[in-house]
Amino acid sequence: MNDQDVSVDALKRALTSTVFALPEEAIYAHFTMDEAHRIYEETGGFPTLESLRWRLYNDVAEGTKELDVRLFYWTTFRVRMLAFQEPNEDGTVYVREVKVPTHQLTGETNHDLELIWHFGQNDFQPRSKCCSVSMADVVEFNDCLYVAASFGFKEISEGQYNELLALDQRDRHFWKLLRD
Repeated sequence: MNDQDVSVDALKRALTSTVFALPEEAIYAHFTMDEAHRIYEETGGFPTLESLRWRLYNDVAEGTKELDVRLFYWTTFRVRMLAFQEPNEDGTVYVREVKVPTHQLTGETNHDLELIWHFGQNDFQPRSKCCSVSMADVVEFNDCLYVAASFGFKEISEGQYNELLALDQRDRHFWKLLRD
């Protein structure tokens, strides 16, 4: 074994430990929707997290994809799932935690809420037994509440949130503030 073989071996070990240290969300974020659809068609089903880790490892090793190290850092947001998600067993509202790559957040409310919507889709952050973020779900953002409306988000008060919560789940999509 020569020095070059040792270097390549060391790089492979470093790559393996890096890829397998990435959080689950970072693995999914390395694949575009087109790639996800292609993988689905190739395999005949949704790929497992483990298979995506190995695909990412192979793509990086072959030089067809680069690791985005910024994806090690994520910010977590809470979304109150009112639209389709069943409540918890104790009757409380189910809260989905949505993680967004910190480097993509700008501090501009509408932009950041759209990122929460995007990463709250099961296409990007699959959650078993949990719906994707949908219209009528409520995001906790910067100490305020924002409901996903028919177009974009609307800030609501705690009283308006309680009004929405009091509606039957089937009627929440028809709440007046979602349509204004």
